[in-house]
Amino acid sequence: EQLQVSNYGLGGHYAPHYDFHGSSKKKELPKEGDRLATFMMYLSEVEKGGNTAFPRLKVAVAPQLGDAVFWKNLSPGGVGDDLTLHGGCPVLVGSKHVANKWIHEVGNVCRLLPSTRRARGKRR
Repeated sequence: EQLQVSNYGLGGHYAPHYDFHGSSKKKELPKEGDRLATFMMYLSEVEKGGNTAFPRLKVAVAPQLGDAVFWKNLSPGGVGDDLTLHGGCPVLVGSKHVANKWIHEVGNVCRLLPSTRRARGKRR
């Protein structure tokens, strides 16, 4: 996916959601695969409100210009992590600008080369 830039004005918010698609059917996933991780950058200060809240973790991140948040959406087995539920709290004063970059499974999952697998299996 392309970098997504969003602006939340006064009262702007985003309901709690997951970034992973969570489909067990490969044909329903985008060609890039599911969203392995999220990198969200704060592009502005917000005078009041606009936190990114992770309710299941009981954590909220206040938007600060130049800060970023990174989280993994999938377990090593490719299952969506329920703890990544998050949302944007309402902007009470000012405006919030963020940029999101999603890292997808395809092209970003490490695989051992055959020679590496054999070398790891040998004991000396």
